[in-house]
This record gives sequence, structure tokens and C-alpha cells, in this order.
Amino acid sequence: MASTIQPIDLGTLLKDLPPGAWVALSRDGVGTRVLSYSADLKKAIEQAKAMGEAHPVIIRVPESSGALLL
Repeated sequence: MASTIQPIDLGTLLKDLPPGAWVALSRDGVGTRVLSYSADLKKAIEQAKAMGEAHPVIIRVPESSGALLL
């Protein structure tokens, strides 16, 4: 049986984060939980790894609001 990929509402996950921030998301369900965020990419990754996520999903908060397709 084929699995179905469910879309994730990134707008909900990112709504309270500062524009331009790098965000490390959990891999459970592929990006369902914000682990850390920072203006510095390396720092966001290090914080996520400190929380036990060896390979976090990394995205960046858009600088301006509007449609974003990944």
C-alpha cells in the first residue's frame, strides 16, 4: 500500500518567528515541530542537535509575507 504525503502548514509553524531566521524542524513527520531558530544557520543547527535531532530539516523564515511554495 502506497503512503500519502500530508502537507504541513508552515505558516502556522513560522507565524511567531522573526523574518529571516533560520529554523530547525524535527524530522518526525518531516517538520512538524520547531526545535530551534536563530539569525545564524550554524547556531540553529547546533541547538537542534543539542535537543537530540541529528539531522533537522532546515528552512528560513521569509523576509516578507505572501505565498511561498517549496
